[in-house]
Amino acid sequence: MRSSSKSTSRLILLGAAAAAALSASGIGAIPCAMFDSTGGLYFFGVYDKDYSAGSDPNAWASPSLTLLPSAGRPPFNGANTQCFLTQFYNAMYVLNGDASNPSDVHIYDFAGSKWSTQKIASSGSAPNPSTLVATIDHDTNVFYAYDAGLLYFLSFDGITTSSVATSPSWTLAQSFAPSSDTTYKAVIGAAHNHIHFLNVPGSQPASAYIYVVHYAWWQPAPQSYPSTPSFPVAHGQTASLYRSPADVQPASFAFRPRRRLGNLHRQHQRQRDNRHGPAAGVRRRRVVRGVQHGVPRHARADG
Repeated sequence: MRSSSKSTSRLILLGAAAAAALSASGIGAIPCAMFDSTGGLYFFGVYDKDYSAGSDPNAWASPSLTLLPSAGRPPFNGANTQCFLTQFYNAMYVLNGDASNPSDVHIYDFAGSKWSTQKIASSGSAPNPSTLVATIDHDTNVFYAYDAGLLYFLSFDGITTSSVATSPSWTLAQSFAPSSDTTYKAVIGAAHNHIHFLNVPGSQPASAYIYVVHYAWWQPAPQSYPSTPSFPVAHGQTASLYRSPADVQPASFAFRPRRRLGNLHRQHQRQRDNRHGPAAGVRRRRVVRGVQHGVPRHARADG
C-alpha cells in the first residue's frame, strides 16, 4: 500500500524536527519530536521543556511555539528513552524517560495537555530498560520489546490516556526465533499487526523476519520486499505511517538505514582513481579509514 504524500511529508519533517531537537537539547537529555493523531507537531525534552508547534504545516518553517505544562513530566534523561504515539487514543507513551525510575512509563494526553506516570510491576522476566528496543501494536495497545535474544510484551489494555492504579508487568513472550545471536541490535518496523525485524544476522537485503501479533507466531521464512535499490542489511531507524487519522493500525513503515563511510568511500575512490589514477586513492584511504557516517536512504515496506 502506498502512503499518502501528506504522511511522507510529515515523516520528512519529523526527521528534521528530531534533528533540531537533538541539537538544542541539554546534555544528557534524549528529546522526542512527535505528531499527535490530528497532525499537531510537538517537541519534548528540549532544554527541560516541552513545546507545541501547532498543526499548520505552513507555519512550521517559523513556528510560534507554545510551552506545555510541566507537572508530572519526565526529565527525558534515561539511557534509552523511546517515545510512541498511541494513534487511537491520541496519547504519547515514554519508555525510560527518567533515569531514576527507568521502568516507569510516562503518558502524555495530547487532548488534555497533562502528564501521568504508569508504574510497572517488577518481574523476573523483564527486559533491561537501558538496552531494549520496543514498538507498540496500535490495535491491541501492547508493547513488544526485544532484548538479548528474547521477545517480551507489556499490555496497556485499559491504560489509554492516563495511568491506572494497577501496575502491569513485562512478560516473556518467547525466544527470538530468527537468530540465536544475542548481540543483535534490533531494528523494528510495525505495520498491520505485524512486527518486522530488519538487520537480522544472516538475513538478505530487502527482507524482514515477521512476528504476527494476533497469533503470537513467527512467520517461518523471511518476507521479501523487492525494491530498487534494495534496502541493505544494516542498522537504522523506522517510522510507522498511517493513511489517515482514523486508522488504528499503521499501513506501512519507512526504513532509514545507516551505512559505513567505508562503503561510500570505495565508491568515491573508484571515481577518483578514474580521474587521477590509483596513487591518489592510496594516500586518501589512510585519512578516512575507520570513520563512520550516516547516509540517508529510504525504503518502504507494507505489512
